[in-house]
Amino acid sequence: MPQPHRDLSVESALLYLAYRRNVLDVAMSAVATIVGAWVLWPYLPHQPKVIWVSAMACMCLAAGFNCWAFFRAAPSGQNIVFWQRVFALQITVSGLCWSVGPALMMWPIDGPYAVLFVSMLFCVSAVIVASVSEQRMAMAGFVVGALLPTATVGLVTGGDVDRLVALVLLAGIAALIVVGRASHQTAWQLQESQLHLKAVLADVPDAVVGIDAQGHITAWNHRAETIFGWTAEDAVGATVQSTLVPEAERFDPTSQRGIYRHLVPGRKAVGMTTPGQRIEATAQRKNGEVFPVELVVTPLQHDRKLSYTAFLTDISERKKVQERLKLFRRVFDSSDQCVGIADAKGIVVYQNQAQAKELGYRDGEILGQHFSKVVPKEAKEAFKLASRDAVASERGWMGQLTIQRKDGSVFTSASNVGFIRDDDGRVQYSFNIFTDFSAELARRAELAGAKDEAERANLAKSDFLSSMSHELRTPMNAILGFAQMLEYDQDLNADQQDSVQEIMKAGQHLLALINEVLDLAKIESGKLDVSLESVILAELLKDCRDLIQTLATAHNVRLEFAVPAGLTARADHTKLKQALINLLSNAVKYNRVGGSVTASVQVMPEGLLCIAVSDTGAGIAPERLGDLFQPFNRLGADTGTVEGTGIGLTITRRLVELMGGTVEVHSTVGVGTTFSIVLPQGPDVLPAEDDCEVGFACATESGALERTVRVLSIDDNPINLRLIEVVLARRPNFKLTSAAEPEQGIELALANTPDIVLLDIDMPRLDGYQVLGILKADARFRHVPFVAVTANAMPADVARGLAAGFDGYLTKPVDVRVLLWTMDDLLQSSPTETTL
Repeated sequence: MPQPHRDLSVESALLYLAYRRNVLDVAMSAVATIVGAWVLWPYLPHQPKVIWVSAMACMCLAAGFNCWAFFRAAPSGQNIVFWQRVFALQITVSGLCWSVGPALMMWPIDGPYAVLFVSMLFCVSAVIVASVSEQRMAMAGFVVGALLPTATVGLVTGGDVDRLVALVLLAGIAALIVVGRASHQTAWQLQESQLHLKAVLADVPDAVVGIDAQGHITAWNHRAETIFGWTAEDAVGATVQSTLVPEAERFDPTSQRGIYRHLVPGRKAVGMTTPGQRIEATAQRKNGEVFPVELVVTPLQHDRKLSYTAFLTDISERKKVQERLKLFRRVFDSSDQCVGIADAKGIVVYQNQAQAKELGYRDGEILGQHFSKVVPKEAKEAFKLASRDAVASERGWMGQLTIQRKDGSVFTSASNVGFIRDDDGRVQYSFNIFTDFSAELARRAELAGAKDEAERANLAKSDFLSSMSHELRTPMNAILGFAQMLEYDQDLNADQQDSVQEIMKAGQHLLALINEVLDLAKIESGKLDVSLESVILAELLKDCRDLIQTLATAHNVRLEFAVPAGLTARADHTKLKQALINLLSNAVKYNRVGGSVTASVQVMPEGLLCIAVSDTGAGIAPERLGDLFQPFNRLGADTGTVEGTGIGLTITRRLVELMGGTVEVHSTVGVGTTFSIVLPQGPDVLPAEDDCEVGFACATESGALERTVRVLSIDDNPINLRLIEVVLARRPNFKLTSAAEPEQGIELALANTPDIVLLDIDMPRLDGYQVLGILKADARFRHVPFVAVTANAMPADVARGLAAGFDGYLTKPVDVRVLLWTMDDLLQSSPTETTL
């Protein structure tokens, strides 16, 4: 039969109780009708008795249907009021049906029949009052329906005796209603107490299980459902042995670990524990999991019947915490570091074995004492200051403290002082984790002296290398200078021009190698500067490949480069090229004959690029990888045939780090080695097209202007000015004026207003934004387009430039085609006449 919901009110619970009783009442009414009709059938008038029996039969059927509908609906909440009214109506109709026979056949009073009918009405009314007293409206309805029609008929149609009996019936109505009202209040209070008790038991953290003398479960609260997995419907009526006792104990009753000996009837231990005594045992969940519980069993004697109430607590988490505490203690005791813990008043509550051994105090000698017992008098003030700093800092305090042993000796400790606080931030415990630091202090003093000596020797080495590097630069400048002059000789044929280019590339590379020595000195002294810009990796790696190709051919090593077009890295062009040449040359020189060197570029998350150089050489043992980047350490290659200084990788790593990147190495012996340079990614650039010679023809064909265009280029870098000069020399109608200083550029612009201005941003004294603001303030420059040509290539830099008033924003290295297209587009959209 459906049970009321746990969250039902008192009225709901009383209604469910009334309906459950109503099922029995309907059955009793049906039996009484059948028995009464069978016994009295020969003695009663035919027509009235047929009417009465028919009414009772219909009443029983209707009442039975009502009970079925109620339990099928299982109402709660606001629906209870509706079903209370339905119940009251059904009970009232039942009373009316019971009154049909007496009302039709009792009057006038005829001896034993009158006694029979009056007794029957009072008995039935009394039974219903007791049965449905929880529903006051239904109870009153039945009493009135059963007695009032009969009494009314007697008052209207009967004689004096009939009226007297009718008055007795009316008095009975009042008496039964009064009695029923008292019963209703008692039932209400009892049900309210039961619901309150159930609510309390449902919310307690323990599983509450009622057990009878035969070992059957009689009560099962909500917490028991949660802990054991059995619902109340499944558990109530089942045996303790089949629900709570672990399977192993069911077949081994001698087990002392589980709850078998405490809960299964017949065991001497059942209910024999001291009241309130908690017993640890093991129990089993519905899914078969065995877990620890804490058990309290309370016996109850009632009417010579013995029952038990068991309170069970799942202590799985407590056991885990205890095990963790044991583990932590074992960890602390196995640690070489000393650990001491004190409470908020400074009283020592714990020391590990390392502290006991270091200080010489047994637990009984130090626990319960103030921590200042281990502090020498001369160090108490320092301890006080350290404690104050530790309390003020949420991270605790780390430093050196002086501690005294039991024998009076003192030592300097490396201490980590911290605090454990409650939810309100108040200190509950303090701890000091420390070691004897005296030997380490002596070692550090010795190392400091050795370091000073090494730094002096390293400085002398750097001075020598720097001097030698400068001496070597002088002849190299002459070689490169004459080679540059040959570049402009128009009488040289194509093969000779290629040879000049080879001389230039090799000479520049040789100069870069010579500069490595000086660079190392600069890096170590912190004097090396880098200029970050957007470096086109395809072009850079092509230059590197051209430089390294001769070396690769000589060593019979194949070069394989996989570089996507348009990718740029935020780096110093010269320094990145130097780093890559170092890696590529090493990959060739230390490769095997017939091997290969692969260079690739991959885009990484978070705006990074990875340039990887891989070889197929002998590889490097893992234990030697840490020595790769040590200056002058060639990993035993000094005696081999490969030439080198041993500083290339050192310089490579430090150069990359100066550019904000990292160098990584992965190697497998017998397979090869991969060096990776990770740098921030720059903005993508348009790939070059094969059908346009450096972009000049394409730009001019798309609408280059035929009128004379005055161009002003302001840049503090002479090389950049020279580049603009060379590019615009291909446009005869472009008249270029260059300024290497921002002040000079402003003066030239104001003297002769240009048609377009190419403006660098990072310049000394006045940056590009300031120059732009000064010129834009003049009305003559209202329609003059300004193009930023800068190495500031981050998206935020571009957005800032356009917001400041630049009509175009180009990042270095400049794509010549984009530069010309931008100028053409801006000039075509601007007025053709310029106000002078």
